[in-house]
Amino acid sequence: MFALIFSRSTFNRRGILITATVFEPGWRGIPTVSVYNLSGTDFSIAKDTRVAQIIFFK
Repeated sequence: MFALIFSRSTFNRRGILITATVFEPGWRGIPTVSVYNLSGTDFSIAKDTRVAQIIFFK
């Protein structure tokens, strides 16, 4: 089993890049993502906003 984290499409449309991350079997730790603003304008993300989704594969 492994998992991938993907950005939500709302952010892609606004020029906000959230990097995909792979979690392989046995991985331990706190999942993190990198966020890049490619839009050229200021952008803020409110607390508790869903910015990514994790998908598990068997």
